[in-house]
Amino acid sequence: MFAVCTSLMGLVSPAFAQRPPARAWFDIDDAWMTPTEQAKSYSISQRLFDEVATASVSYPAPVKARVPAFGGGVRIYRRFGAGVRVAAKEQQTLDATIAVSVPDPVFFNRPRTAQVAMPLERIERTLDLSVEYLLPLPDRLTVRAFAGRSRIRITQGVIQQVRYAEANGGKAVNIEDVSEQTASGFAWGALFGVDAGFFVLRNVGVGIQIARRTADIPTQFEPFSAGQFDLSPHRTAVSAGLRLRF
Repeated sequence: MFAVCTSLMGLVSPAFAQRPPARAWFDIDDAWMTPTEQAKSYSISQRLFDEVATASVSYPAPVKARVPAFGGGVRIYRRFGAGVRVAAKEQQTLDATIAVSVPDPVFFNRPRTAQVAMPLERIERTLDLSVEYLLPLPDRLTVRAFAGRSRIRITQGVIQQVRYAEANGGKAVNIEDVSEQTASGFAWGALFGVDAGFFVLRNVGVGIQIARRTADIPTQFEPFSAGQFDLSPHRTAVSAGLRLRF
């Protein structure tokens, strides 16, 4: 019986044997960010010719984005380690819609309207610091569970002022000038997730990561209307790419 067991153990593939966890690792990924920021609209109004003139600004929601991300870590004690991860600058150009409605000075309920679109830049940067645990698995497989803190900074263009002028002998209005300024803020928040890899070669493999961040940037004020303006970070990221271990 002992001889049979010994023979079976010898047939087990080295790929499914366990070895001490890696001393260090490095990830090169493409990360898909899921936006949480919603579309927003702001307006101002005033009495003119016994009617109401209005001007409005509408900001679209960001779209799902793909950015490069780079991470790495070292094992510190047994299966516990420390990691850091940086995503490349995630930049989008979003078209804000500016519209005005101005009452006609002669005819009631026949407003003169105008509308333009203005491209505004939105930039989000992310830095993750984490404590990681390497699960005991066969040599070809790795799973790291991690938790820590995430720093997110967002810079976004917003509309500051809109100027219009009468045109066509007063029969129409045109938007002549739109000025913008920058809203920016940052926050630290909780981070948690999991990273799984499969190593085709001894120290080279592929992997996927799912991370969740909960940073909340303090509310800003939209300069056009003085209303509240939220800079909402992307909270969920799914990444895939190269895995290296040492």
